[in-house]
Amino acid sequence: MSTSPVPSDRVPTIDESLEADTIVSVTHEQPKQSFTRPLRTKNAHRSVPTFTSMLRTPSASGTRFFSNKMQRTITNRQKAEIQLESILNDPEASLPAFARRTSNNFDDEISIEDASKLLNTQPFIIKRLVNSLKFSKNNKDIDVLDKSQIQKLTRVLNSTMDVRALLFFMMLDESGDGYVTDTELSQFYEEYFKGLKTFDNERLQEVDQVLREKFHLHDKSRIDFEEFYSIVTKDSILLESLSQFTVDPSWFIKSASPKPEKQTILQRIFANICWQQSIYEQQKKKLTMDYIKDNISRIFVLILYLLVNLALLLYVVIYRSTVTKSNGFVVFARIGGMLLNFNCAFIIVLMLKQTILLIRTIKLLRKLIPVDDHIDFHRVVGRVIAGLAIIHTIAHMANFGIMTEHSWGTYMFTTTPDIGWVGGFAPLSGVILCILLAIIVICSMQWIRRGGHFQIFYWTHLLYLPFFVFLIVHAGNFWKWIIGPLSLFLIEKAYSILKRYSSHSGLTYVRSITIEQSKVISLNIHRPKNFTFRPGDYLTINIPSVALYEFHPFTISSAPENIHYLTIHIQAVGNWTKRVYQYFLDMSAQDAEENQLKIFRADLDGDREPLK
Repeated sequence: MSTSPVPSDRVPTIDESLEADTIVSVTHEQPKQSFTRPLRTKNAHRSVPTFTSMLRTPSASGTRFFSNKMQRTITNRQKAEIQLESILNDPEASLPAFARRTSNNFDDEISIEDASKLLNTQPFIIKRLVNSLKFSKNNKDIDVLDKSQIQKLTRVLNSTMDVRALLFFMMLDESGDGYVTDTELSQFYEEYFKGLKTFDNERLQEVDQVLREKFHLHDKSRIDFEEFYSIVTKDSILLESLSQFTVDPSWFIKSASPKPEKQTILQRIFANICWQQSIYEQQKKKLTMDYIKDNISRIFVLILYLLVNLALLLYVVIYRSTVTKSNGFVVFARIGGMLLNFNCAFIIVLMLKQTILLIRTIKLLRKLIPVDDHIDFHRVVGRVIAGLAIIHTIAHMANFGIMTEHSWGTYMFTTTPDIGWVGGFAPLSGVILCILLAIIVICSMQWIRRGGHFQIFYWTHLLYLPFFVFLIVHAGNFWKWIIGPLSLFLIEKAYSILKRYSSHSGLTYVRSITIEQSKVISLNIHRPKNFTFRPGDYLTINIPSVALYEFHPFTISSAPENIHYLTIHIQAVGNWTKRVYQYFLDMSAQDAEENQLKIFRADLDGDREPLK
């Protein structure tokens, strides 16, 4: 029981932290989402250099004096230009993964028109953006962007607010003289509003006047970047517009954007099949010696898995053909049954988290066994089980059809034939198992799991409990296969529950929330007394007020030396993370005070201010 005064409806539960070796091993493995490039053993991402790091003198005291002097005199434009130059000069290898992934599906070149559709904006804005970034060497307008330019453009649009403010200014400053005039401002927005189908052109003059007053151009002819930056950083609507990653200056129009059309189930299935086919085609082209060397442990385990299944298959074929003299249908049914025994027991092994944690701590085993792929392997084995169940069922149904002692329906749906080791219940239990397995497999599909219906996936996946009970009743020898893995699984579950809900190691509460830029929130969590971790470890958290039974893993971003609190950062990219972000974003100051929770807003002007 927690001694915290915080109500239980917002108490996140921390599962056991995983060893730091986890992250080390992952960096040597291919990313799960894409298997299309050689692996690197080191992340080459470079942080943006600060201005002071570029100024050095032989004397340490002189360096401090000179650096402090320059920090006091550097302008907002110089600071933004340094960051922008760093982004544009970074090689492809140092770009973040999201910037590289964005251009993976592009051809060598992409037109300005297509880029504008991708970025959900108008072509003239992309042209001005490209001209501001000086992608053209001869200062001529360009109509297409190459892959490198797309990557840099993607990163620029996801960079800091300073860089985005500078880009906005440069887009308005079409003449490039370092000032935005009232004429340039009017021309930009006039061209922008012409591209909006919902805008009333009769209001153009009224809007123009509002914009001039907003940028102080109603009483002067031009402004420089310093004044422009001051206006933008003090206006929450302008900041919100810049935080949308795309240049969208329609901050004053209060109209809701149309919602995208929802895909039907068949459309989602078809899209998923096409996506998997495209990934398969890419993998075939990348099957090189370097790929094999980088994935030797995966290949070894996969071959071992196939050999075990093949050995069991050959054993059944030889035994049933030579000893029992069974017909073909029975042979196929027994093959499916034997392989189901092995795979249904093996799929439990893949979910033994504490055992996997132990393997990670042993260097030799970590190299031989790709433990970080256990969830992917779990999915593969699940598909194999579904296929084997179909073969096993069809073979038995066909065999019942050629038997003459009873009717086909009697064999399938009654206990009269006395088939099985528990009161002739084998055929009926087989029907129940098929229904349970169909529900589990269908509700595990990606279009359900990641389509906003995770709770359906979670609760239907708990049907594994009755599934294994009926499987033991259905197959007389299955208990011999499952007794070891199931015992370990139950021991691990009991240990995990005890540790998870212990106030000394798992049960805790949120101390404060900081809403960062780019839809990121940081959670400052009270550190349980006996909770230990090393740099690079990650933990799984549960926030009952958002989702009662969902646990999600996040890397611990605070140092182990901080004995009083833990920090994690969450970006709103998935269903659960979006709900977490929105939950704390919408929380009022009164609700936060009632829950003894501090909420800070750093997403507007970069300063850490408490919620008012």
